[in-house]
Amino acid sequence: MKGNVLGDIRAEHDSKMLESSFWETSDYKSLLESNDRSIVVGRRGTGKSALVHMLSKHWSHKQKTKIMVISPEEEQIIGLRDTFELFGDKYLHIKAGTKMAWRYGMYMEIITDLLNHYKLQKFVDTSSITHHIQSWGSRRQSISTKIRRKLKDLINNEQSPQSRIADLSDILELDLIEEVLFEALEKADIQYVIFADKLDEGYSPDDLGVAIVDGFIQTAIDIKSRSNEYITAFAFVRDNIYRSISKLDPDFTRNIEGQTLRLHWDEYNLFNLVCNRMRTAFQSDIENNTRIWNQFTANELKGKDGFRTALKLTLYRPRDILVLLNDAFLRAHSHDRKEIVLDDIESTAKSISSNRLNDLHKEYESIFPALEEFTRVFSGCQPEMSTADAAEKISSIFSLDRIAREKLQDIYLFENETQVLQRLYSVGFIGMYNEQSASFVFCHDGKEPDREFSNNSRLLIHPCYWLALGTSQSELKLDEAEEIHDEYDIEVSSASNEQRNQRIGMV
Repeated sequence: MKGNVLGDIRAEHDSKMLESSFWETSDYKSLLESNDRSIVVGRRGTGKSALVHMLSKHWSHKQKTKIMVISPEEEQIIGLRDTFELFGDKYLHIKAGTKMAWRYGMYMEIITDLLNHYKLQKFVDTSSITHHIQSWGSRRQSISTKIRRKLKDLINNEQSPQSRIADLSDILELDLIEEVLFEALEKADIQYVIFADKLDEGYSPDDLGVAIVDGFIQTAIDIKSRSNEYITAFAFVRDNIYRSISKLDPDFTRNIEGQTLRLHWDEYNLFNLVCNRMRTAFQSDIENNTRIWNQFTANELKGKDGFRTALKLTLYRPRDILVLLNDAFLRAHSHDRKEIVLDDIESTAKSISSNRLNDLHKEYESIFPALEEFTRVFSGCQPEMSTADAAEKISSIFSLDRIAREKLQDIYLFENETQVLQRLYSVGFIGMYNEQSASFVFCHDGKEPDREFSNNSRLLIHPCYWLALGTSQSELKLDEAEEIHDEYDIEVSSASNEQRNQRIGMV
C-alpha cells in the first residue's frame, strides 16, 4: 500500500488524485461563476493550491482564454527584498513601488506569451516596446527574477526613495506598455486569467514582507478594471498574511476587504472530499458516500458519527483529515486489515495533535508572538472551564519577565485577561458555549465572539489540541462532539478602523 493512499497533502504532488476525485465546494463553484472576489484567503491546509490547479485546468479548456500561473519560489521572493528596499522603509511607499513593479511584470509576461504564439503575435505592436521585450527575458525565468533585474538596471541609487517611486512609472513606461497590451488583447479577442499561488514563500513578517504581498494583491484587484476584464487575476493568500495587511494598510477596508473570498470547510464538505478519494484509491464503484465510508471503516468509526470521531482531531481542514486517515490506513495495512478502526486513529493522534499546536504557533508567531506562552498555561488542565478559571491561568503570564522581547511586548499590549481570551478565541484555540445553538463555537478566521465573556461563560480548548497539552480528558465522546461547532462566518464590526485593526490585525 502507498504511504499516502488518499493522496499527497501537497496539491502540486497530487494532480492525479486531485483531478480524479476533486470535490467541488461552493467556494470553487463561486470562483467559476464570478470573478468578483479575486483575493482568496485560507489558513494552512485549506486547499488553496488545489483550487489553483483545478481552476486553471477548467479555464484552460475555455475558448479564447489563456492561463498563467505565478508561483514564486522562496529564494526569488527573498531576492526581491533587497530590490524593494530601494523604495524606503515606510509601508505605503514600499506598497506603491511594489504595485507598479508587479503590474509591469504581469504586463510583460502576457506580452511575452502573446509573442510566443504564432497566431497571436501579429496583434502586438512591438515597434514602440522593442527594448522592453528584449530586456525582459525568456519565459523560463521567473517573474520575480525578471522584475528584480529590471529594477536593478533602471533605478538610480542616488535618488531618494520618494523620487524613485515618483519616477518609476515613467521609467518603466507603464502607460505605453498598458496601451500596447490592451490593444493587442482587444484585437485578438482573448482573455488572460492569472493565478498567483504560494505568495507566502520567502515571506517575512515585517513591513517590507507584508508590503510585497499587499502590492501584488492590489495589482490583482486593479488589473481587472484597468483591462476591461481582458485580464483577470486571482491571488491566493494565507490568513496570517491577510491579517497583517489589514493591520498595516490604511486602505484595506476600501480596496481589499470587499474583494475577498474566505475558504470554508465543514463536516459535509470534508466527508464528501474524503469519500471521493476513498472511491478512487480503492477503485470502488459504490456511489453512496456513506456506504463507501462504511466499507473501509469498522466498529466505532462506521457512519457519520464515526467520521466525526476522526474529525475531532482536526481543524476542519482537508490537510488535517488526510494526514490522519493516511496514517490510519497505513497502520491498518501493517495489521493485514483493509478497514481502519479507532485504534488506528488514536495511535497517531498524539503526534498529529502536537503538529496542530505547533502549526498554530508558527502561523501566528509574527502577529501574536506570545501565543505559545498563553497556550502553555493550559497544559494538564480540564479542557472545559469557566472564563474565570481561564483568566486565572492566564494571569500568571503577566508576571513573566524572562522571555523573548517580542513576546514581552505583546503581553504588555493586553489590558486584561479577557482580551487574551478574545484573541485565543479568534485563532481557534478556545471555543465558547452558545446557549441558543447548544454548542461550543470555534473560530478559525478571525471572528470575535458575538457576545461578551462573562465569568460564568463556558469555554473549551479545541479537541485537536487536547493530547498535545496533556489535558486531563484526552477523548471526546460522541455526545460531546455534537456540541462542537466550528464557525467561519465573519461579521464586520462598526468600530473604528484603528480598533478593528487592533483586534483583527494583531491576533
